[in-house]
Amino acid sequence: MTIQLGCMNRPWGKFSFDDALGGIATAGFANFGLPLMHQDAVVTGDTTPAEAAEVSARVRAHGLAMRMIPSNVPLDKGRDEAIGYVRTMIGDRKSTRLNSSHLVI
Repeated sequence: MTIQLGCMNRPWGKFSFDDALGGIATAGFANFGLPLMHQDAVVTGDTTPAEAAEVSARVRAHGLAMRMIPSNVPLDKGRDEAIGYVRTMIGDRKSTRLNSSHLVI
């Protein structure tokens, strides 16, 4: 069994997104998980496919592979909106080259 470790950008929250990615890559990580902390680089149910692809390209430019995107599904807006949000997130994973098993909902 092979275990792959990755890193999120939380420890680099006070730095720019690109500086965080550089630090993660320099620390020797190859896998990256994208939390919702750098507002210039988020992927949510409101993100367009083009925006998701741009975030993914920034991650790949640092030699990292995006392996996880958490989601904050808006359950307070009703069932249909929540389902639409999740469907958009699933669609965005194609733009980010993320396997659907790594979408945390």
